[in-house]
Amino acid sequence: MTAGRRVMYFGTVRSLPLCAQLRVASAIGAAALTIGLLEYRALRAAGVSAHEIRQRAADAGVQIEHFDPFIRWVPDSASATGNPRYHTHPDEDELFRMAEELGARSVSVVGMFAHGALAPSQIVDCFGAFGAKAAAHGLRCDLEFVPIWGIPDLAAAWNLISQAQAPDGGVMFDIWHYTRGNPDDELLQRIPGRYITGVQLSDGTATLPPGRDALEDTRHYRRPPGQGEFRVREIVALLRKIGGLNNVGPEIFSATFDGLPEQDIAATCRDAMRWALG
Repeated sequence: MTAGRRVMYFGTVRSLPLCAQLRVASAIGAAALTIGLLEYRALRAAGVSAHEIRQRAADAGVQIEHFDPFIRWVPDSASATGNPRYHTHPDEDELFRMAEELGARSVSVVGMFAHGALAPSQIVDCFGAFGAKAAAHGLRCDLEFVPIWGIPDLAAAWNLISQAQAPDGGVMFDIWHYTRGNPDDELLQRIPGRYITGVQLSDGTATLPPGRDALEDTRHYRRPPGQGEFRVREIVALLRKIGGLNNVGPEIFSATFDGLPEQDIAATCRDAMRWALG
């Protein structure tokens, strides 16, 4: 965790090949680019070695040290996840092998299960157990709350972090998830900033447009900070006040971005970061 450190979250550049992703990260002054577990698996399956991935990153002056997302930390049951994609994602053993290959230091942990599918005590036990294993492999766990799934808001995430006592555990704070979920500024101001281990910036419409659900919105219709109606600067100010602007960068899942050349994505993100962070 590094205060003020800029990170390019890979969803922003998901349409680009790795070398272009790295160039965009470098262009906005990011020290690091995150990588998806499935994307890393695909690169390795295509014959790209972990050494080559690290070398490409080094050539761009960027580190790749964070995996996103890990979901198989809860029981392997369809009743818990309700999502067939669960079984295509890496399990713990594959994650730890990947992390050792790449030299990763952290991983986002997402509760991709339905509300009420698991008892609260079971979620705490699972997260605590996984956090301990991850720490033994040199990985920090960044718990990301997502309104549409089983850890829906900051309160649920902070409660889980507090109860599980996972070594080095913290909260991945996504402004889209915070705004679309149950924003609680009073709670945010009570959380020690060191527990906000990453901040993902985006913007959006004040309410969901008719006919669009939250999953579709978060995957395809995020906007750069300053181009929507979220309280981006106000939330950034709260995070700055508690010392929580750690590993901060854009995470803009956008169908519009998917059709843009890397230079345009870089320019837009550079301007958006300047606007959001002051």
